[in-house]
Amino acid sequence: MIETKEEWNLYGGQELSAIKANHIFYISADQYTTDFDYTAVLSSDELAKADRFFQQQDRHNYLLRKFALRQILSKFLQIPSADLRFHQQENKKPAIHHLQFNTSHTTNGITVAVSRSPVGIDIEYINPLFEYNDLLLQCFSTAEAEFILTGADPLFNFYTLWTRKEAILKATGQGLVDHLPMINAFGAYFKWDNNNFKLKTLKKDNHIITTAYTSYSEELKLWDWNVV
Repeated sequence: MIETKEEWNLYGGQELSAIKANHIFYISADQYTTDFDYTAVLSSDELAKADRFFQQQDRHNYLLRKFALRQILSKFLQIPSADLRFHQQENKKPAIHHLQFNTSHTTNGITVAVSRSPVGIDIEYINPLFEYNDLLLQCFSTAEAEFILTGADPLFNFYTLWTRKEAILKATGQGLVDHLPMINAFGAYFKWDNNNFKLKTLKKDNHIITTAYTSYSEELKLWDWNVV
């Protein structure tokens, strides 16, 4: 299920298109120790929310995530990043006209997925101290729990299946959290509401990343966000 030979290219702010490709961007939060000029790009609501974080690291990661998202989308839409206007869909998922996107973040890792069709992404830090046993019956089928527990690396297997389920939830936009065991995370595809999603799971540094996207006949491009 894990893709190990995918090539990540450096992204330095060039214009991109989602017409014939899906895109995943990876941002290493601890790489950026100096703040960007967030006030020139982010909305007043975003800046106000950032001020409510108690932990400096949480505030930094939030600002960087919002800044990177705006910078990335502006290159697709050819609109200044400060002029982007988001709206909420019925499921409260943020959206923008003419483009589909999704974000995820974890310890020092941020991901952004961009497509012209529904897309979801999840990133998780592989925490060697995480106790996952209590989640097995609650979130996984019997076959999935057996796969996790009997594998050579149970923790790795747990994060692989977990990110696949999360990416599906985010791509479909449905509140299926209570039905996680019913979501089959083994297959390469997942069908929901007449959409057939392809699942792609990657290992990046000490993170597991899964994206679920519908326009899977198109190219998937992987980018290391490297903007200074």
